[in-house]
Amino acid sequence: MRGGEGGGGERERQHVTADRETLLSSAILITLVGMMFHIHFVKVDHESLLVIGSLGIQVSSCYASGRETTTFIEMSKIKDIVISEAIYMHQIIY
Repeated sequence: MRGGEGGGGERERQHVTADRETLLSSAILITLVGMMFHIHFVKVDHESLLVIGSLGIQVSSCYASGRETTTFIEMSKIKDIVISEAIYMHQIIY
C-alpha cells in the first residue's frame, strides 16, 4: 500500500456509517411523529351519543391523547337513526 491510499478507505467507511446513522435517526423520528399523529387524531378512547328528541343528537369523541370533540346535529337534518352494535356475553360487538 502506498502512503495516503489507506486513509481514503477509512474515511469512506466513516461516511457510509454516518449516512446509515442519519437514515436510522430519520426513520425513528418519522415513526415517532406518525405515532403521535395517530394517538392525537385517530385513536378514539371512547364515544358518547346524547339524543334529545326535539332538538337533535350530540356526538362526543374522546381521543387517546385526551383531546375531545363534540358535534351537534339538528333533528331537522336527521332522517333516521341506526345503532349497529350488539351486546353478547358482556361484550359489545360493533
